[in-house]
Amino acid sequence: MIRLLQGLELFQSLSTDDLKTIAANSAWRRLGCGETVFTKGQKAGRLYAVHQGEVLITKRGDQDRDINLATFVDGDGFGELTLFDHEAQTTARCEDDTTLLIFPDQTGSATAESFFARHPQIAAVVLHNLLALVAGRIRSTNRLIAEKSPWVQELKRQVMLDKLTGLYNNSFLEEEFTRLLGAKTDKISLLMMKPDNFKTVNDDYGHNAGDRVLQLMAEELKKQLDQGSIAVRYQGDVYAVILRGLGLKQAKHMAEIVRRGMYEIDLDEVTGDREKPEGGLR
Repeated sequence: MIRLLQGLELFQSLSTDDLKTIAANSAWRRLGCGETVFTKGQKAGRLYAVHQGEVLITKRGDQDRDINLATFVDGDGFGELTLFDHEAQTTARCEDDTTLLIFPDQTGSATAESFFARHPQIAAVVLHNLLALVAGRIRSTNRLIAEKSPWVQELKRQVMLDKLTGLYNNSFLEEEFTRLLGAKTDKISLLMMKPDNFKTVNDDYGHNAGDRVLQLMAEELKKQLDQGSIAVRYQGDVYAVILRGLGLKQAKHMAEIVRRGMYEIDLDEVTGDREKPEGGLR
């Protein structure tokens, strides 16, 4: 037990006697694979050390999906940052049969605060180590962000692009349009469009032809819009355009320009020698 405690950053530089005092207020706990160590909202104030096994820390994200934050294995400790909190902000679950060392002992009434109140000399060292630990993690995070920022931006760009047309996708629209509305810009309008006969084109000439029509629509949008506007393939054959700086009257005028442009798309390369759809794309 002492050796495991010695390996934790929070208890480094403590004397053997101090470690023995902490050990006397700690306890072993064995959990099976899939069992939870603690859940979000549960009472916090414990430090955990993995003697054997594996523990996954998760947090509930958007759409009630769990986000994996960290994995701890033999010799690792977790819970330092919530040692003085009243409730856990994450969930910890065993990914294997696991043996944990828990401080303070969960079976007793002692809390970390009450323990440190009784042992101020230990508290002083632990708080110093905790501050150093937090500062080190902040520096590491800042360094990682600086190193990965271009990569993260490129990844975000790829995630928000539609591969077929090269336009932005619905993820971009939902994020960017919400941001623009919150920014309280002077004027902003949103156009939505969908060709009525696209399904007929897709059914009569095949999916490859349908894909090419979607690309031609995207190319037409790029030609019609100025630099302040953003074209989006929302889903399927539904397109959207964010018009920055345009009010309702101007947006209606732009909608008519786009409509005429779509109607005039040359479908010869799509239909070949076969008869084109009556009235073109509409």
